[in-house]
Amino acid sequence: MRKITRCPAGILVDGLRAIGHGNLRMIRFDGLLWHDRRWLLDAFGMAATALPPTTFAIEPSTGLLVGVRQVLSPHYDARPAGSSLDLVVIHCISLPPGEFGGPWIDRLFSGSLPFAEHPYFETLRGMRVSAHVLITRSGDITQFVPFTARAWHAGRSSWRGREACNDFSVGIELEGIESAGYAEEQYHTLRALLAALFATYPSLTFENMVAHSDIAPDRKTDPGPSFQWDRIRGDAPLLV
Repeated sequence: MRKITRCPAGILVDGLRAIGHGNLRMIRFDGLLWHDRRWLLDAFGMAATALPPTTFAIEPSTGLLVGVRQVLSPHYDARPAGSSLDLVVIHCISLPPGEFGGPWIDRLFSGSLPFAEHPYFETLRGMRVSAHVLITRSGDITQFVPFTARAWHAGRSSWRGREACNDFSVGIELEGIESAGYAEEQYHTLRALLAALFATYPSLTFENMVAHSDIAPDRKTDPGPSFQWDRIRGDAPLLV
């Protein structure tokens, strides 16, 4: 029986069962594994639709994403001399906790959060934090700190014996909470962002991408168990 299956990358393909994610390296159809969905579509004349293609470019001299929304934060400083980018840290955030879509993350990272607007905001008074980028529930991206600079996202942290992860990492915030799933659009944007980061900074790879909880396990639990690492890490097969 023919059916429509939604694969992890958001691609709808009539009559097949998808394996993999990202650009669908493997597809199972009629008992066979096809290693590129284009071969399948060409061979059987089948149609597929997907989330709009997303690509990003980073200007190496400035560390800024080209053509994306910029809300530059005052909460950053220079990386130590001679440091390289060796780590990507995934976080999650919502303000107030559990609420999405407001302006408050921008305001927190830009140092202009109005503490009287919500009782929770008072607990953040004096906090000077930022991330390099935020990906909202709709998949929109905002950059707060150039990748060449040190954003203040990790706090007290350690990775493979190296302290102070802010010195050598990129911090990516996903709008969300640890106990709820992340949006398809967020994975889509995150994959495209990682591709741009890896192309611009070869020292960054899937192998050195971690959760905030990995580098600060005594303090942090984000992005939590609802974050699906296999949706963004390489091309490991994923049954759906």
